Amino acid sequence: MLKIKYPNTQIFFDDSFENLSSYVQISDMQNVFYFIDKKVFEIYNDVFNSLKNIIIIDSNEKSKSIDYSASLINKLIHLEANKKSYFIAIGGGVVCDITGFIASIYMRGVRFAYVPTTVLSITDASLGGKNGVNFNGIKNLVGTINEPDFILIDLSFLTSLEKSEVENGFAEIIKHACIASPELFLYLSKVKINFKSKDFYHQILQESISIKLDIVKQDLNDLNQRKVLNFGHTYGHAIEAKYNIPHGCSVSLGIVFACNISKQLGYLSIKKVKEVKKLLDKFNLPIDISRIKIDDIMPFILKDKKAKNEKIDFIVLEDIGKAKIIEIEIEKIKYE
Repeated sequence: MLKIKYPNTQIFFDDSFENLSSYVQISDMQNVFYFIDKKVFEIYNDVFNSLKNIIIIDSNEKSKSIDYSASLINKLIHLEANKKSYFIAIGGGVVCDITGFIASIYMRGVRFAYVPTTVLSITDASLGGKNGVNFNGIKNLVGTINEPDFILIDLSFLTSLEKSEVENGFAEIIKHACIASPELFLYLSKVKINFKSKDFYHQILQESISIKLDIVKQDLNDLNQRKVLNFGHTYGHAIEAKYNIPHGCSVSLGIVFACNISKQLGYLSIKKVKEVKKLLDKFNLPIDISRIKIDDIMPFILKDKKAKNEKIDFIVLEDIGKAKIIEIEIEKIKYE
């Protein structure tokens, strides 16, 4: 087990779920409420059957809504959750987002923690304090920045994931390599893929987590440098919203768009664009953007949180491992 220190959160990396109760700083474990992904609960039912106050979450983007969150709050009221209660999310990105959001607003805030069980939630959703829900078709429009007390990462959960679910998560890891680590990019390019091995994940996830935390530490409130983490997401979120494609696959396509636009604006060489696409393809992530219609997704880009007065903060690559935030007219980031 590796303990990673972060300003307001303790991260227990490659730990065991069996140690969860030792990290929950509460005198009455009967006042702990577990928000568990439905699929995870079904697979590991024998692990969870001794827990009390279980709330099952349907883990899909439709669940990331005000209405669904309200229904969960009603369950909490029925279960008599109070200001001293403790919420624990066990699942992927959707479960972490919803739990963090509800913990931030229920009775003006209760303590909470994450047990992320997917590659995507380990490297992205559980880190940095962002949580929230979608509204009127806009991704993560309503939410807070509020960090959990701790994050327990048990890599054994990953070995039961479907191959497509793991591949989906690697889009965020490749994004981290693109914006901040040529070393991780090279390692991913050479490593032999084995999604059923804990050893395969160890170095990759540890490095990916470190990259995100190093960036977030510089800009906790997402006002400046942290925006580089949105590389691939301007197009990615729009594609996800319009075509209902999984987040990682949408980000992969968004990365291709961002690389092409980086080349178009004179920041990135065609050689580097090809290298990024080759790595995405290695992990079976989509790179064919020919079917994405710009006019279909442009309304979503215009609603992006980074857009203002027909301009947007867009993340381009200058090289593998080197990203730059530019303010540019939205018309100029169209790529057909």
